[in-house]
Amino acid sequence: MEYSSSTGDKVDKQPSGAYIFRPLNDSADDLGDPVLTDYIPGELFTEIWQTFDGWISQVTRVYYDKFYIEVEWTVGPIPLDHGREIITRYDTSLATNKTFYTDSNGRELVKRVLNHQPTWDLNVTEPIAGNYYPVNTRATIVDTIKGMQLTVLTDRTQGAASLGDGQVEFMVHRRILKDDFRGVSEPLNETANGEGLIARGRHWLFYSDTI
Repeated sequence: MEYSSSTGDKVDKQPSGAYIFRPLNDSADDLGDPVLTDYIPGELFTEIWQTFDGWISQVTRVYYDKFYIEVEWTVGPIPLDHGREIITRYDTSLATNKTFYTDSNGRELVKRVLNHQPTWDLNVTEPIAGNYYPVNTRATIVDTIKGMQLTVLTDRTQGAASLGDGQVEFMVHRRILKDDFRGVSEPLNETANGEGLIARGRHWLFYSDTI
């Protein structure tokens, strides 16, 4: 899925950029249905290969003797037709009550509530960006009624949010065509060999009883 990057509007001229995440709309857009390109059963795990829109691919590994699922994603080069901010979103049937948890520098978990801050009255002007938080190692959503939780481990620091019940999403790649006027003085449009960068990474999904 993707958020189209804002280039500024009549209400607020601030565009999305290297330092500022400001999507054009209040919801992410699908990048088409996934195309199954391969299904590889093995002795230790099964791999499911999928592609989205030609420039995104995903390999899901289901291990027979482990209690997690591994998702390996590859994004890029992102097309240059407009600014794009690419996310991976995991949907579950968990009732999470507008709440999820992010780690604090790899240590304790911090409770995050949609459109809420515990120490001041939050005026929500950016419903997407205002609910994104840094994740260094993991994010968790919890269903206290079922006594179940989903924890997603990351291989690097990423932005994450839970914008809907039973959902958690991670920002995995960005390519933006305007500067955000925060000091870089150039758009977030990194290239190598004349093409946009390709980002690769992994998530590990643990579905378990509430800890």
